[in-house]
Amino acid sequence: MREQPRRMKMGTKKQWIGIALITIVVLAVVSILYIKVIHSQKYSPPTFEKNAVLGVPNPPENLSYGGVEAEGGFRFLIAGNTYQQEDGSLQIYLTNLEESNIWIRCEICDENKNVLYQSGILKPGQYVEKLEPQMEIANEAMKIEISVYGFEPETYLSRGTIYLGNTLQPW
Repeated sequence: MREQPRRMKMGTKKQWIGIALITIVVLAVVSILYIKVIHSQKYSPPTFEKNAVLGVPNPPENLSYGGVEAEGGFRFLIAGNTYQQEDGSLQIYLTNLEESNIWIRCEICDENKNVLYQSGILKPGQYVEKLEPQMEIANEAMKIEISVYGFEPETYLSRGTIYLGNTLQPW
């Protein structure tokens, strides 16, 4: 008996070509969608502090108002003692010094990284006396972290961040 030569079935080759083309099209669509999503998430800079005041404040002595300086970075003034006020606000007296060449803003979080308070951007020579709560805050002592961010004016490029551990005292 004579064996017939085996031939590859044309349908199998066509199926592989079809599967390869569909895979290429699917990958192209996924890539395009991925690129569009990434480029659609544009940076929106933080807003300026609406309660900013020009000058240097005169806070009460019990707040231990003083300066903080980052190595090779920037300098600002802030209240060292943090007391929650009866209305939930926080007197902080965050001050961007007149001789500063950067913009600053701060964020105050609890141990779980929940944002309790935040300021808008302060230009050189401005300060904000108090911050309003971003959520309901219990009237009890709690550990907080104050983050002060420095920005290049106009470009919003980072000039660094200073983290300060503290305790928010109840009123």
